[in-house]
Amino acid sequence: SSGNFSDKDLVDLGHQLWLLEKRLQEFEPSRLVRGSGVEDELPLKAVRRIERQIKRANVSIATLRDVACSVGLEVTDPTGQRYEIGWSAVEIVEWQDVSTPRVHRGEYVHEALSPIIQLNGRLLSPARVICAKEESS
Repeated sequence: SSGNFSDKDLVDLGHQLWLLEKRLQEFEPSRLVRGSGVEDELPLKAVRRIERQIKRANVSIATLRDVACSVGLEVTDPTGQRYEIGWSAVEIVEWQDVSTPRVHRGEYVHEALSPIIQLNGRLLSPARVICAKEESS
């Protein structure tokens, strides 16, 4: 069970967990590559230390996600998923036309501004999303 947490508490928890994951992705080792300017500013030893701390933080986030799952809290980022009319788990805040070749065809979630948050399959908070339509060429 989710104990004495209100739905609002669980939505806040899920949203913050999602934000932490998103923020840490910005510092993934693959993004700290030569030419990004990081090495120009920091010694290699410092970059390696940052990488170790990020790995540790990711382990902590995975543990938090496991705990959330154990009480039935599901946090889903719908980015990249195909958009189907009537999908109640997303709230579209904007549509964009995409003319460049993409992996996606048709209508899809281009960017999530917040995640889908559910408790034991019950929607607590829909994702706020920007959807894209691939223009037919």
